[in-house]
Amino acid sequence: MRTNKMLCLKVKLKEKNMPTITCSNDECGEEIEFSLSELEVEDSQPSGNHTTQYSASGEVSCKSCNSQTEVNCVWDELNDTGEILSLDFT
Repeated sequence: MRTNKMLCLKVKLKEKNMPTITCSNDECGEEIEFSLSELEVEDSQPSGNHTTQYSASGEVSCKSCNSQTEVNCVWDELNDTGEILSLDFT
């Protein structure tokens, strides 16, 4: 199985807080939808009165080509509802 690192890939946040990234396999290029819960949270801290900032990383698998794409991200989440207020990939 081929593993590729994510450098600067297109990121979109779809409905239900499901982000997508482009497969890092140059020969594939499919959009990979994944849940933030699939990532390993490395750090969390309050980022406001009602929000928490999370830092997480992990690998997601492309269903089209079975390549692994590394994901590193930081997001702010509303404590009461779990709504994602911002999402940045590092």
